[in-house]
Amino acid sequence: MMKLKQQRGFTLMEVMVTVAIVGILAAIAFPSYQDSLRKSRRTDAKNALTQAVANMERFYNQNNTYAGATMCTSTPTICATLGTCTGGVCTTTEGNYTIALSNLAATTFRITATPGGPQTVDGPLRIDHLNFKEHDANNDTTFSGSENYWK
Repeated sequence: MMKLKQQRGFTLMEVMVTVAIVGILAAIAFPSYQDSLRKSRRTDAKNALTQAVANMERFYNQNNTYAGATMCTSTPTICATLGTCTGGVCTTTEGNYTIALSNLAATTFRITATPGGPQTVDGPLRIDHLNFKEHDANNDTTFSGSENYWK
């Protein structure tokens, strides 16, 4: 009498259904993953801007004015501890943003973090002498200001 062997394994249909489910889950999860990466890179800019403001205040305390501050050549340099400085523009330590100083006068300044590299889909962030924080979240040159826009 011949014994029949029981076949083991998956049918093609079972494999196809599994692949389809994994594909759907990946399609849902990938945009969330990309958003998380963008937010974590944005932290690099927020830290650099906060440090740059502290460096500007240190400059003001030593000179009684913001005028004369530059990202690279003032003493102390505004770019110190932020990253690398080239041509008056500072690049953050992770390289995803460039930090630039503008609107500079005796009592005012604005520092802007412009995204680059994989972060270009994010809009620039900026902060001024009053600690007013703005983020161009839609990357369309329309800044919206408040602490909430830095999240």
